[in-house]
Amino acid sequence: EGKEEITDTVNLIKEIKPNIVYPYFPTPASGTELANIIEKKNPQGLAQYRDRNALDTSAPLAERMTPKERKEIIKWAIGEFVQINKNHLVIDILKRPGFYFALASDMNFFKHPGFFLGYLKDYLNV
Repeated sequence: EGKEEITDTVNLIKEIKPNIVYPYFPTPASGTELANIIEKKNPQGLAQYRDRNALDTSAPLAERMTPKERKEIIKWAIGEFVQINKNHLVIDILKRPGFYFALASDMNFFKHPGFFLGYLKDYLNV
């Protein structure tokens, strides 16, 4: 994606008005069409692609953007998503408690409450 596609995505999300936004970069399964595309662009293979994404969330963005442009567009998009989430998180938790319980279990929030509080702080950008 480039700046235009990311801006279009953010604007579409605003138009749709979802209760909550969970942006992520895809992690393609081996043998899928997306995996084949990724493998062509990353001769080191899917493992290198996944590792790079874990270290740098802007890594999957198009080569036509400079590192500074990637950082700026990611920061802007995340800010827009945070605002949507701040406005709807409590309502979404009340609508889907099972989902949030499963998420909290998967992320070991019950074993490490400090991690949970840090996650909420980062997620809501407070």
